[in-house]
Amino acid sequence: MIAYLLSLTMRPGQRYTGWRWQTIGRYVRRRAGHRCQWCGRRTALHVHHLRPVALGGSHSPANLVAICPGCHEHAHGRDLNHD
Repeated sequence: MIAYLLSLTMRPGQRYTGWRWQTIGRYVRRRAGHRCQWCGRRTALHVHHLRPVALGGSHSPANLVAICPGCHEHAHGRDLNHD
């Protein structure tokens, strides 16, 4: 519940890295059972916006999935570590 309330204090289209984003990220990873929601691997997880922030996507947990780095790179169509 706290993650949803925190997301309401964050403006769509703006990137965040502070404590609010970290709290929401922990919630999303825990909700996923610490497994990639796309391939099921148990590894370090990235939090991915289903509707991108650049297109006005919200930071609500409903717009977020926890996915492994490989699936995250596939979702963006590029190597996220070497942009």
